[in-house]
Amino acid sequence: MDFIRLAAVFTAIQFVRYILFAGFTYIVFWKLKNNFTEKNRIQKNNFAKKDLRREFLYSVSNCFIFGFILAISFYDRQIDIFNLKMTASYLESIGWIIFLILFHDTYFYWMHKTLHHPKMFNWTHKVHHLSKNPSPFAALSFHPLEGVLEVIWIIPISRIFPIEMGAWAIFGFIIIGINVLGHLGVEIYPGSWTKNKFLKYLNTSTNHNDHHNYYHGNYSLYFSAWDRWMGTFRK
Repeated sequence: MDFIRLAAVFTAIQFVRYILFAGFTYIVFWKLKNNFTEKNRIQKNNFAKKDLRREFLYSVSNCFIFGFILAISFYDRQIDIFNLKMTASYLESIGWIIFLILFHDTYFYWMHKTLHHPKMFNWTHKVHHLSKNPSPFAALSFHPLEGVLEVIWIIPISRIFPIEMGAWAIFGFIIIGINVLGHLGVEIYPGSWTKNKFLKYLNTSTNHNDHHNYYHGNYSLYFSAWDRWMGTFRK
């Protein structure tokens, strides 16, 4: 498969993944009337139609950027990139997925915090913060330059480490799941988790929604560890 076709396939995969996760959660939590959403919604205001439209359009544009970066990452790999069967042991495969999560969590924290620097914010990350009450459709709503920064780390990691495509695929679904969760607008975790010795390190919808409201603090993606260590955690 030539590079253009590969980029197109990866773009289609990103789009379908985004629509499935963002669309499904939006319908379940916001279009279908239910007591859970009303009881656990984080902000009282409903989503503005102009915000939903902007979030969707930016997210779709970033599907193209992600597809292009992924094509660069895997085009010349001497493997069948669509063979998702993992030949490594379950323990090794799980280890690589955990590695990707921890590496990405670290990369994302410092990249995200850097984009909040006054000299960077207005021409990159400001687009994402146009959503003060983000919906699930804001999951990939970034400025194009930020869209590149979000995934460019995959290029060196995919070339340095022998991670199978099946592990990358699972990781890809985890990413979009966590991203949509952060922009869900509804807190699905029990309040008791915030007091648990281990579960308190999970990032919640409230954590990231608070970041959109106040612009500073809660820069992490998967876990709150980096925020807690660096003094940027907002309770």
